Amino acid sequence: KDVIMKKLKLVFVLLMSMVFTSCFHEDNFGYPKTIVLSNEGGEKTVTGDESFDYAEIVNHKTGADSEVVQYDENGEVIVLDWLKVEYTRTNSLEFKLYAEPNSTGKSRELCVELYSGKYYHEVKVKQEK
Repeated sequence: KDVIMKKLKLVFVLLMSMVFTSCFHEDNFGYPKTIVLSNEGGEKTVTGDESFDYAEIVNHKTGADSEVVQYDENGEVIVLDWLKVEYTRTNSLEFKLYAEPNSTGKSRELCVELYSGKYYHEVKVKQEK
């Protein structure tokens, strides 16, 4: 019964993400498509050409998405698994990535989705093993 519920939940999340993203059009805003981080973790600032309204971290393999851990009129901090993203909410041309060290022995990947109006851009964040 638990297996069936997990599968139904995953199907629901995947369907909702397809519906949600079908309303948006992709535009890169001048941000990279992929960022590779070392297994040591650390911090990286990512810049683009256009501002974005909000960001979200997603794991396409599990359907999980980020949790807001700090929010105020100036900015937001979101977290999912081993990755934290910090950005300002007004005219932001950058965001900061904070990665925990990777001691899993396997490379791993999450995606940072940036949204501005009806446009979005997905930045794949890969961490080496």
